[in-house]
Amino acid sequence: SDLGDFLRFFFLFLVIFIPYVASFWVFFGNRSVPGFHNVSSTIFSMYTISLGYDFPHDEMEDADPIMADLLVATYLALATVIALNLFIAVLSDTFQRVYDNAKANAIMLKAGTMLNLEEKLTRAKLNSYRHEIYFECAPLEEFYDDDENEGEDLKKITVQTYEDVGEVKGLIENLDE
Repeated sequence: SDLGDFLRFFFLFLVIFIPYVASFWVFFGNRSVPGFHNVSSTIFSMYTISLGYDFPHDEMEDADPIMADLLVATYLALATVIALNLFIAVLSDTFQRVYDNAKANAIMLKAGTMLNLEEKLTRAKLNSYRHEIYFECAPLEEFYDDDENEGEDLKKITVQTYEDVGEVKGLIENLDE
């Protein structure tokens, strides 16, 4: 799965990388720009550009000023920003899957431990244990009546809300007519 994520990222990076290698080679390969004389040197030069190393931008501008700026700017935007963000997203997704798997394994180990402990208990101890969990560890249920402690402000808000709901109901009934 981790290898699959890396291969997907590598494929998407190649979708961006290969057309730019071809474009740089076509525009600068036959114009005596260092690092673009053949395909392998162009690939290496493109790799160094994507890492932010020094590249022969002045010689590229001398060969073709418009295409040099256009190709370098779009390649840097796509290769460094988008591809790096894509790689981070793939790593985050992989981490989340690994974390969720580890969490599920921990829960299963706890459940297995509890079952093993319950099997070793006698019937009386098991019933006592279940009674303790059911009555003492269950969420506390308490009756609460908010009317017995309401103050004057709460009564005003309740009456105002009731009146507002009545107005809205009247408006809706008038729209239906």
